[in-house]
Amino acid sequence: MHWKPRMTEDTDYKLDFFKRLGLADETGRLDLEKTKAAYCQAHKNRDFEIELYWKRATYFWGFQVSFLQLSVSF
Repeated sequence: MHWKPRMTEDTDYKLDFFKRLGLADETGRLDLEKTKAAYCQAHKNRDFEIELYWKRATYFWGFQVSFLQLSVSF
């Protein structure tokens, strides 16, 4: 299934972007299956990045609490 975007003034650079990603052919038609797969992969990557962020934040706050506890006890 292919979809042809509406022509706007920013269509040229968008089509170039999609072509470089391999999501559009030379006529400017987007391959919806490839596009959907690319969005799913991007979503998985973002979820992974957010998960790592929270792990780092928890690790950081653990150190902060332990140092605060040490400074209060002395």
